[in-house]
Amino acid sequence: MGRSIADRQVEFALSAGCDTIVLIGNGASDEAIALRHIAEKAGSRVQVAAGPHALGSLAGHRGSMLVMQPGLMPSDRHLADVATMGKGGIMVLPAGVGVEAGYERIDLDRAWAGLLVLPSELLLSLQQLPDDADAAAALLRIALQAGLPEFRLEEDALTEGSLVLVRDESDATAAEDRILARALTQVPVRSASQWLAKWVLQVGARRLVARPNSVAALLFGAMLLTVAGVAVGAIGHFYLGLAMIAVAVPVLSLIHISEPTRLRR
Repeated sequence: MGRSIADRQVEFALSAGCDTIVLIGNGASDEAIALRHIAEKAGSRVQVAAGPHALGSLAGHRGSMLVMQPGLMPSDRHLADVATMGKGGIMVLPAGVGVEAGYERIDLDRAWAGLLVLPSELLLSLQQLPDDADAAAALLRIALQAGLPEFRLEEDALTEGSLVLVRDESDATAAEDRILARALTQVPVRSASQWLAKWVLQVGARRLVARPNSVAALLFGAMLLTVAGVAVGAIGHFYLGLAMIAVAVPVLSLIHISEPTRLRR
C-alpha cells in the first residue's frame, strides 16, 4: 500500500512537463515496471539506463534532463522553480541547513537541493566515468563544471517540508507526517463523517493505518459493516442498519485521506 518515493518523483517529472522518464538501474524490477505504467499512462515514454555509461548514450538527444537525487520528494511548489531553470540550472540550499538535512555539500556556502536541469549534450561526460559511479552525484559535478546558473532556495523549503529527503525510516515517518499535514489542510469538510475522519487522523490514528495490512483490514471491515447495515435495514431494523453504515463511512474517509500520504517501503 502507499506510494514509493520513486512514484512521487515520476509524478513530479510528469507535472514538470518531461516527455521521457529515464530510470537508472534494473528495468525488469517490479518497481521499474510499476513506474513504467505510471509514465506511459500519462503519455510519457520510458527508457532504462543500467548505469552512467548507458545514460551518457542519451547525449545526442536534444533538449534537457531534469535530474532528481535519490530519496528526494519535491512538492508541486517547486514546479515553478524547475520552469525557472529553463534548459539548465542547479537548485541549491544554504549549506548549514542543507547538509544537516542530508543534502550534498557543494562548498562552505552551498548544498545541492537535489534538483537540477542539465542540457542533454553534457551527458557525454558520463562516458569518462566508471560505470559504477553514482549517477546523480556525477551529474551534479558535470553541471557545476559547466557553470550552469544556480537558483537558491531559502531555508523554509526544508522547515515547511516542501522539499524532503528520505534517507531512512525516521525520515520516511517524518515525511509522511508532513504530507499528511498538507493533505489535511486541503481536505474540504462537507459532512460529519469527513470531519470525524480528519479529527481521527489529526490525533494519531494514521499510525494504525500505517501498519502492514491495516488498510486492507479497515477496508474489509467498512465494506462488511455497509453490507450488513443494508441487510439489517432490509429486514426492518432501519435505524440499526443506518447506524452501522454511519460507522463505516468515516472509516472509508479515513482510508481515502491517509492512503495517498503513505510511503511504500
